[in-house]
Amino acid sequence: MTDNTYSGTLKFKDVDFVFVFDGSELVLIPPKERKNDIMWGWLKKEICPGVYTSGDPLTVDVPYLDGFCNETSKRLIFLTREESTVGSRNSTLYINVAGYLECSPNTNGFCRMTLSGRALNYIHPVNRAFSQVFDSDDLTEKGIISIRTNGFDRTSTVKRAFRFEGRDIAAYFSVGWTCSMKISTPPITLNSSMIFEFDETDDYWFFYRLWHAAEDFLQLLQPLGVRVAPFWLQLPASFGPQRLAELVSFIDALQRPLAVEVRHPEFFARGDAERLLNRLLMDRGVERICLDPRALFSCTSTDPAVLHAQSKKPKVPPRPAAFTQFPQVRFIGRPELEANDPYLLPWIEKVAGWIEEGRTPYVFLHTPDNHRAPELARRFHQQLSERLPGLPALPELHPPQSREQLGLL
Repeated sequence: MTDNTYSGTLKFKDVDFVFVFDGSELVLIPPKERKNDIMWGWLKKEICPGVYTSGDPLTVDVPYLDGFCNETSKRLIFLTREESTVGSRNSTLYINVAGYLECSPNTNGFCRMTLSGRALNYIHPVNRAFSQVFDSDDLTEKGIISIRTNGFDRTSTVKRAFRFEGRDIAAYFSVGWTCSMKISTPPITLNSSMIFEFDETDDYWFFYRLWHAAEDFLQLLQPLGVRVAPFWLQLPASFGPQRLAELVSFIDALQRPLAVEVRHPEFFARGDAERLLNRLLMDRGVERICLDPRALFSCTSTDPAVLHAQSKKPKVPPRPAAFTQFPQVRFIGRPELEANDPYLLPWIEKVAGWIEEGRTPYVFLHTPDNHRAPELARRFHQQLSERLPGLPALPELHPPQSREQLGLL
């Protein structure tokens, strides 16, 4: 649907019509000299001399209609559904269209499609498109903050290939910007885009179906909005300080919001290895996941779920860290909810402090088999709400399901 109304000319069944289009319905107005032909030849049927009745339904017999738009001086291609019925009032025709394409008059095919949307700005953050340069003299004396844009290669991801309806498609993300001189809008607006490239085609319905599939993907992501969290990278205990160069290469190549969970003992020894890890994560805007398994290991139990969890989780001390605006906490609790309270209390204070600083922490709470993880999350939220009155309530849970939850190791 569009907020604009377009008008122009197009040919339908070898007749030149004036059209008006509001985004969904295409209205065709015939030339004056053809109105009678359309009324009595197309829409009516003569049953005896001088007597007419409604004729057979008028249908669309082409996959698209090709028009020229007066307002934009561009070509408008209206995607129609073949064999769909054409409505009419007198000699004016009404056609419902599935979609439309706008292009230059000389364009006969397409080889590229670009989509944008709010969800994409979180999947492919726009801040990779620029860097700020602070000069203390410029800032204090002139009030100037310099912003340097990055090149296309820095803002675009590697192209990924897939097939759609038998065609090879290359897809990637990039960041574009628009400039404005209006007082009511920012001078520069950045938006991430999802770009599809393919061999040139004049199969406009293929283009429409690809667009529809991509729109469905964005609609599925839309409810996540700002809740789209950083990706998590969980490294095994065998990944030690000697492999930090590999981690740097991975982070620089990924170019995505990221949080890293480490398990090697030297990263918890408060020595050079831990300081180096923290520095490289902080310099790249990557969070260090605050893993806290103390409650789990305080539990003495023969419960197979507890024993399995204790065999998989690393026995490491917590390292509260906030390298970005989105600290990440992973708390591994006991199956008895109230027994977790002494271990949760420090996190209540830490998370509340982060929120008061304007950060948006993410807190993930586990129990050994995760069956009681939702209850533990509610318990934590209730205690945090007592510390921060006015904290938004959690949504109601659906009835528990019998199937086993999947969880991180």
